[in-house]
Amino acid sequence: MVHMEPQTGNKNKVLYFLIIIIIFLTLTAFLFWLFKQNKNSLPKNEEESIVEKKTAFFKIRTENNLLRSAKDNDLSLLIEADSDNKDISGADIILLYDKNSFQLVRVEEEDKDFNLVSLPKEGCVIFTLNKLLQKKTPAIWKEKLLAKVIFKPLKTGRFLFSIKSSLGKEKTQMVDVNNQIIIPEVDEQTIEIY
Repeated sequence: MVHMEPQTGNKNKVLYFLIIIIIFLTLTAFLFWLFKQNKNSLPKNEEESIVEKKTAFFKIRTENNLLRSAKDNDLSLLIEADSDNKDISGADIILLYDKNSFQLVRVEEEDKDFNLVSLPKEGCVIFTLNKLLQKKTPAIWKEKLLAKVIFKPLKTGRFLFSIKSSLGKEKTQMVDVNNQIIIPEVDEQTIEIY
């Protein structure tokens, strides 16, 4: 006589095995679908995630936009800024120059909404701009002329002027009305004195 119980037991084992495989395949398919959805929602590369990159900056240029100046004439450098659509309440700028080739004459404020304080140091001038308290209009800089720095040339040659991002404990920075610090891009300019 043939005993039927083992076949029923085998059928149960096969059924459990099939249920486990179906659950496993369903979970795998779900995880694959979920991963695919997340992958499709991410940009394919960093360039696609930035529609338009804007950056705050400080820029140096000469008053006449020429990169040459006579030794007998004072050299006027203009400091311009863009605040990346932020409302600015203050800024610190570090301008380096060759102290053996130039004498700092003065720093003039060009934005009358700000008070300018300059601190000449050896080979650099650090200046701070603070928005006047009575000025309530937003200070959103778009290539805004902030200061004029006037030097007397002492030598001829090619010389580098640069706005440095930091010098010791000093930093070139902007501060918005919410007291958030903005680290701007900085600039340099080589000027020939003849």
